[in-house]
Amino acid sequence: MKFTVDRIGMLNAVKKATKALPKMSPMPELTGIKFDVNSDSGMVSVTCTDLNTQIQCRLSGVHIEDGGSFVMDKIIVNMLSLLSGDTVEFESSNISNNVVAIKSGNTLYELPVMDVKNYPIINIPFPEDFICIQNIGELVKNTAFAAENNGSDTRGKALQNIKLQFSPTGVTAQAMNANFGAFAKSDKGSDGSMSLIIHEKALGMLCGLLTSKDTLYVGVSGKIAVFMKEGLIFQTLLYNGDYSESVRLMERINPVYSASVDSAQLLNLADGITSIFASDDDKAINMCFTADRVVMQTVTATGKSISSIEAKDVIVTPENGFYYQSKNLIDCIKHTSGEIKLAVDKNGFLMLSSGENRYFMAPRRATQIKVKKEEKKTKTVKSSAAKVKKAA
Repeated sequence: MKFTVDRIGMLNAVKKATKALPKMSPMPELTGIKFDVNSDSGMVSVTCTDLNTQIQCRLSGVHIEDGGSFVMDKIIVNMLSLLSGDTVEFESSNISNNVVAIKSGNTLYELPVMDVKNYPIINIPFPEDFICIQNIGELVKNTAFAAENNGSDTRGKALQNIKLQFSPTGVTAQAMNANFGAFAKSDKGSDGSMSLIIHEKALGMLCGLLTSKDTLYVGVSGKIAVFMKEGLIFQTLLYNGDYSESVRLMERINPVYSASVDSAQLLNLADGITSIFASDDDKAINMCFTADRVVMQTVTATGKSISSIEAKDVIVTPENGFYYQSKNLIDCIKHTSGEIKLAVDKNGFLMLSSGENRYFMAPRRATQIKVKKEEKKTKTVKSSAAKVKKAA
């Protein structure tokens, strides 16, 4: 096996493919990168998979003297970054020797390779139909943060997934967790209709491979969604269980209080009043609407913060307002721009609307003030002193 390829092109390909690498696996080959060198087509394919998602980058027009396949450790990414030559040569006189020589300029590396026969590949029939889509990255960005993310990649959990719907009139994305949800829409439609429910981690990988100008072709084969563009094939498992749509819950909110504010001012307000939080504080924001203001306040064991911003079209809330988890509220505000309409129902369920994007949030209990250890100790000492005095 021997081929010479543009170093930067190969570096970009392995960087993209390795987004699908699992952090750990009992199967060594699964933590490696698979290279397929085809002398007939002059193409080198670079593939990584975590068994749920597979990324394959293809380099064409490669000078190939002899083809073959091998699996190499991801350390090749660092090596390609450090090399200084314009091209890089991969060579092995015999792959069964388990060593590949990598040459560029005056530098030579020799790396062991793994048995390609043990490498798992998602082999699926090619989708019969594709639709053309554009710029899904912004939609995913504005909804993915609402998907449940507990650090695991359990594909069976509905709330860890994002629902995408494509049609000629527009594209929508929605996600939710137990406390809040998100819905985003783009008027840039596709040339066909399709509905997909995909894990937020997989969509995060995909969007990390794209630019805002990229055109994608997407199709479905069995339980797998296939996204394609020049030099890239991205495959991921679809979720096919019951799915709760955030937009349906939003439709059930019947607002009785409302206010319109500037997004940037609201974010500054929330950031400002939460600056007093310590790491162990109960981080809640109380929010209410007065005649011409939106008022937010926070309370901790050591102090209180309250501030407000100008609002218009106000329907006043009860004076004691409603409580919301600070991080969730701030995250939602960060994904808005321009004018935001805040709408609250009688139970405190909050809706934030900004352009075509909508977010809802459930209220929470009032702030729970934690008594500091020093205060507890003082109270104990005073109580013991009082008992001694009484006994005397």
